[in-house]
Amino acid sequence: MAAFFLVDGLSALLCGELLSLLPHEILGFASGLTFIVFGLISLIHRNEKDIPSDTKSSFLKTFSLIALMELGDKTQAASILLAAQFNNPQMVLAGVMLAFSIITGIAVIFGHKILGFIPERHLKIGTSLAFIIIGLILVIEATLRIWFF
Repeated sequence: MAAFFLVDGLSALLCGELLSLLPHEILGFASGLTFIVFGLISLIHRNEKDIPSDTKSSFLKTFSLIALMELGDKTQAASILLAAQFNNPQMVLAGVMLAFSIITGIAVIFGHKILGFIPERHLKIGTSLAFIIIGLILVIEATLRIWFF
C-alpha cells in the first residue's frame, strides 16, 4: 500500500492539479485513448516476468518491487488522468487506494484459487477488454461533450 500510495497517490495529487487546467473534453479524450492503448498493450503483450517462487519477500523487497512496477504503469496514468479530469485529486486518491486495497486483498487471499478456476489467459483478456471498454466510453463521452455542449 505504501509503494502504491507513493507512486500513484502522489502522482494523482500533484499531476492531477496541473492537468486540471486543461479543458475536460481534452482530458476525457486523452484518458479514453490512454485506457484503450493500455488495454491493447496488455492484450498483445504475452511474456510477463514472474518473481521466482523461492524468493522470500521482505517488506523492503516488496515495497521496491511494487514501486518500480507502478512507475509508468497504466494505474499511475489512470490515476493522474482521472484526478485531472474530475478536478478532485483527493477523492480520486481515496477511490484509487480503496480499489487497490480491495483488489490486492482479493489477489493475495484468493489469487491461486481464482487461477485454479479461471485460466490466467482469460483473466488477462478480461481486464484488457475492461480497459478498452472504459476507454471507449470516455472517448465517446468526450466527443459528445464537444459536439453537443
